[in-house]
Amino acid sequence: MDGRPIPIGYALEDRKLVPAAQEAATVRLIFERYVELRSIGALVEELYERGIRTKQRTYCDGRIVGGIPFTKGPLAALLQNPIYIGKVRHRDQIYDGQHEAIIELELFAKVQAILDANRQDRRLGRNAKSPSLLTSMLFDPDGRLMSPSHANKGTRRYRYYQTRLGPGEKELVWRLPAGEIERLVITSVVDHLRKQHPDQDAFPSARELADALADQRDVAERLPQLPTAEQRGALMALEVRIDLQEDAVVISIGTDKITLSSKLVRRGNDVRLVIAEHRITSPDPILCKLVAQGFAARDYLMTGALHPCIRE
Repeated sequence: MDGRPIPIGYALEDRKLVPAAQEAATVRLIFERYVELRSIGALVEELYERGIRTKQRTYCDGRIVGGIPFTKGPLAALLQNPIYIGKVRHRDQIYDGQHEAIIELELFAKVQAILDANRQDRRLGRNAKSPSLLTSMLFDPDGRLMSPSHANKGTRRYRYYQTRLGPGEKELVWRLPAGEIERLVITSVVDHLRKQHPDQDAFPSARELADALADQRDVAERLPQLPTAEQRGALMALEVRIDLQEDAVVISIGTDKITLSSKLVRRGNDVRLVIAEHRITSPDPILCKLVAQGFAARDYLMTGALHPCIRE
């Protein structure tokens, strides 16, 4: 085993791995339960309740390690370890091993498929209560990733994207209202898809070109109405990246770039993104409500009739 720890499920005999019956049964249980639960977190809790622990090892100097409850990281590594199907991993390659498998290939494949699906869901934010559209796509003027954040004021919740700082960093933090930049990106992508024509040379026939154009227009029509997780999936498939600059917002869609002149305007403790050359076609619900209340207040002063919206 070239000095590496012996994995749970196996023992070492004559410098070769051999299944350890009781531990091998535990490993099979872990794989089977993950297929049922489909969640590493839930599996961690179940293993803790069952009293199942990591492999305990005693070193030559008398130190004892392991024998503790499983946590998510080691459990995820166990579920992805090809050693359990009789393989060995060396760097980025998988080779046939000289030891006996203790997990059937079909069960191992099911587990990998669920792990992949869960990773994709996390990437798209499907499991989040309020997934943020532009996570991992938005960068500040210094090229640093901007992460979703929020603040509560009374009963209202304000969403932002702000610069993600590393441990100990105290540099300038950029903060941007989430709703405005998200509407801007969706609108810009929709406009781009409606105007952009696929490369004719990439399609062998006119029919395939027409189908591609129809698909592109279909995405443009449906994108504004899709749930956030599906919008994220569409933006990621289009390789969208947003770079915030002090005087512009650059939206990259694959190899195409859209540059919109802009500036950040501070209003009290808030910051607004003002786009000079772009009209956001989606109405701002807060602004619409304020306009309606203004008209209602005017009517009240002139007629004395109190419109319901002025009480809100």
